Amino acid sequence: MDDGELLDTGKVSTGLKELPEQGLSFGEMTNMLERLLIETKGRKIKVKPKIVITVQYQNVQKSPTYSSGYALRFPRIIRLREDRGIGDIATLEEIRGEAER
Repeated sequence: MDDGELLDTGKVSTGLKELPEQGLSFGEMTNMLERLLIETKGRKIKVKPKIVITVQYQNVQKSPTYSSGYALRFPRIIRLREDRGIGDIATLEEIRGEAER
């Protein structure tokens, strides 16, 4: 997040489980996202920013592909953070700091 604007740092689905008993499943995440749907264009969807997850990654690198200017390398979903809101997500300054490590 940068001055209240949400910026992307990549795409991630690795870490979602097949069955709910194994952890956060693909089906559960799909159901949560469907309830937040704003717009669909082909294979792309736009949702209300309500879900916060913990993502583990190898490192952060500069990237012209994403609006933040950075990309997470080898991102993996660890867990759903129902105790967190959008105001708790990483800032662009924090992501930049990770990239400079």
